[in-house]
Amino acid sequence: MGKALVLDPFAGVSGDMWLGLLADLGLEMTRIQEILATLPLPGLSFRVGKVTRGVLAASKVEVLLPREEQPHRGLRDLESILERGGLPEGVRERSLEIFRSLARAEARVHGVPLEEIHFHEVGALDTVADVCGVVLGLELLGIGEVWTLPVALGAGFVECAHGRLPLPAPAAAALLEGFPQRPGPGEGERTTPTGAALLAGLARPFPFEGTFQPWDVGYGAGSMEGGPVPNVLRGWIARVEIPGCAQGTLWEISANLDDLTGEAAGFLLDSLLREGALDAWTTPILMKKGRPGFLVSALAGDGERERVEGVFLRETSTLGLRRRRVERTRLPRRVEVLETPLGSLRCKVRLLPGGGEEWSPEQDDLVRIAREKGLSLPEVLRAVGKVLPG
Repeated sequence: MGKALVLDPFAGVSGDMWLGLLADLGLEMTRIQEILATLPLPGLSFRVGKVTRGVLAASKVEVLLPREEQPHRGLRDLESILERGGLPEGVRERSLEIFRSLARAEARVHGVPLEEIHFHEVGALDTVADVCGVVLGLELLGIGEVWTLPVALGAGFVECAHGRLPLPAPAAAALLEGFPQRPGPGEGERTTPTGAALLAGLARPFPFEGTFQPWDVGYGAGSMEGGPVPNVLRGWIARVEIPGCAQGTLWEISANLDDLTGEAAGFLLDSLLREGALDAWTTPILMKKGRPGFLVSALAGDGERERVEGVFLRETSTLGLRRRRVERTRLPRRVEVLETPLGSLRCKVRLLPGGGEEWSPEQDDLVRIAREKGLSLPEVLRAVGKVLPG
């Protein structure tokens, strides 16, 4: 799969935690503010800063609101606001669907028609900023998939416009149906309706058999301080692998380059992978007039193709690209941690056609063990080879 965000809502999830996480992962909130300024609403602005929650440093995003009191807004009001603004079409439609899911959840739990729902807190300007800001932020960061680990719900009761309600709030509970959940940690509201709506509208539960390879981690702070765990939403930018996940056809994108140095080639391949390429490689070639060069190639899905092509055009001297459709057959795989006499070792396990498995040690773990134990790589391989299954 391409560039993904994997969430770990061990302390719950709220709209400001989402925004804080994206800011911690590099999202420029000034850009979000510029685009949201096109909405027919009183001026919205953001304050971004670093805070600590427990022993963890995290980014905190606050929505700064006009002082005048805002009206309670219904679904049609929000649809009109978003449709008259300058949001990109995909961002507008995804944001609208999240608000619609909130309205459906509220209507369901309170037993009233959808058109009678007035969002109260949900219709406030800060929640409009949260929902539109998160959806827009994912697009600006180039994130194509969002996955989530089990979400913490909190415990106890909360006072809101509808009165005293059990936690999680009924609308949040309705939105999170089908998502793995855990109670706590501790008393108080850990997952808000806005946070739950964003999770339900943008993320999928991370499957037990899946694996992910992260290259960046961030922390978004919530408003609550204290408590048994740091009140943050953790998330990784990662490449996700789901065994047996259908891939369909892919794009193979390539260019011939006669001025690419070895150092630049390494940077280019890393940039391609960060922008969602499933694989990237170079092949030495002999070009016209006998000039040595490189054929640089990358594999990408439909959602990542334009970003991957953009890397070629920005980072190299090429004047054009080639692309073609390719098909692939992929074996299911998983990652296991094997205990060996030299310590823990991660292994990739391929599930072979017709049954059987093939275990391959992770090279980074082999190198780590060799350095820790003062051994050569061949010595480590011989030692772990005795306990490898298969």
